[in-house]
Amino acid sequence: MKNVSIGRHVDISKKKIQKAYKIIHGIKYKISRLIDIVHTKLRLWGNGVQCKSYRIVGIPYIETSKGGKIVFGNNLDMNNGMMANQIGFNTPCTLRAENGGSIIIGENVGMSQTTLVAKGANITIGNNVKLGGGVKIYTTDFHCLDYMKRREPEVDMTKRQYAPVTVGDDCFIGAGVIILKGVKIGDRSIVGAGSVVTKDIPADCIAGGNPCKVIKQIEGQY
Repeated sequence: MKNVSIGRHVDISKKKIQKAYKIIHGIKYKISRLIDIVHTKLRLWGNGVQCKSYRIVGIPYIETSKGGKIVFGNNLDMNNGMMANQIGFNTPCTLRAENGGSIIIGENVGMSQTTLVAKGANITIGNNVKLGGGVKIYTTDFHCLDYMKRREPEVDMTKRQYAPVTVGDDCFIGAGVIILKGVKIGDRSIVGAGSVVTKDIPADCIAGGNPCKVIKQIEGQY
């Protein structure tokens, strides 16, 4: 009987601890969300981001400089960090627009832990696009391809190449995909997780791999 009483006492204690943990966690989450909302609004306003309706969980890193511009369409859904979307990428969304580059995001777009760097050229995301966890899109190589020029920082900076990136309407870009400069992805296409996209992908297809290639055309509805 004594062992049974101890067992019940332990079970009751565990339940109390679990209940207390959930209460404390809930309070902490609400306070954290309030701080996140205020911090995010300040970052959006401070960088002149044009935005309408959005849902942003966590705090994104946002930067505009040297003529860069960022525009959000209606109903943007953005997740930052592990608390917002437990998919294995513990980073905030990073949006950088500089050297005259713009980030233009359409309506009803969802993204998690995404990086968009529009340096010297534009990134355009269409309507109803899903950007999976950890997607990265760049409009530049960041460094010159000529190794001799890379040895001189000032020359390296002036000889970098830039080209715009476009993701069409209704596309689904899988987790961990990297899209490099000059790429255009056609409407309704799907890019498989972990792919590296270096060339254009046509509309209505499934593509994947490194380098990313068309696997099949999408016919009808799945």
